[in-house]
Amino acid sequence: MCLTKFVAILFIVYVNGQAAVPSVGNDIAFTVKATNNGNVDLSPGVGGVVKFRTEITNYGNAFDLSTGVFTAPVDGMYLFSASMYNVFAGQKLDTDIQKNGVPEVNMYCSASIQYSACSATVVLRLASGDRIWIADNSGQLVDHDSSFTGVLLNS
Repeated sequence: MCLTKFVAILFIVYVNGQAAVPSVGNDIAFTVKATNNGNVDLSPGVGGVVKFRTEITNYGNAFDLSTGVFTAPVDGMYLFSASMYNVFAGQKLDTDIQKNGVPEVNMYCSASIQYSACSATVVLRLASGDRIWIADNSGQLVDHDSSFTGVLLNS
């Protein structure tokens, strides 16, 4: 092998002293928030899916803003995190991160103060086609600053 080809191979394998990992097109990640349009709060109703209105990122286009549902495009280990904000004192906000309709983790925002916050993070192994969303258990308003994030850790 000539020296030029050898150096080119080393350059591809190591970038800045780090082993380069070739991309296989599995860049899957999203972050959505309730809205960027002022103080518009969401009210999906008991059992409804929280339909976030503002897409911050949606690599791989696996999150559907119209339904509020993320659909796993590939098998793998995923991380999901949500931060929910309660709008009114005296009304609790109770939501879940659900996988295929089954609650995985709960977020319960206090009813004792206005604009209370709650959050949850979960790592799940998903099969292609599994669906993840935020479900409303209380029927209360979801504040406009609430957000939802998911990322493929490995496939």
